[in-house]
Amino acid sequence: MLKISIDINGRTEMERAIRVLGDNGPKAMGKALWNEGTRIMERAKDLAPVDTGALKNSGIVDLPIISGSDVAVKMGFGGSASAYAEVQHEELSYYHKSPTQAKYLEQPLREASEDMGFRLAKELWDELQ
Repeated sequence: MLKISIDINGRTEMERAIRVLGDNGPKAMGKALWNEGTRIMERAKDLAPVDTGALKNSGIVDLPIISGSDVAVKMGFGGSASAYAEVQHEELSYYHKSPTQAKYLEQPLREASEDMGFRLAKELWDELQ
């Protein structure tokens, strides 16, 4: 399984909103993370290499996992074709017809991280309305 680490801009605003939400914070964060993951996945599917369409169609965003105050949303490509998905993602020498490319998940995730915390914070504040 491929793991990608990112730094999130806007983290302070996001953490403040979670504190204000109190006990409702983790559930609201789960919803916001799932929405963010879905946006990223839509962009990733646009970039995913297409031969039969199986890889593109294998992109998923799982429901949030909440454990106390920890919240996670897992997303990825592959399913039964996970080995193929990882090779297509990591091998930079393969030819891809535009707009598809290698790093089809990593690039949208890194782009989203530039202001992800601010978007998540906005969704969390919206929960208070």
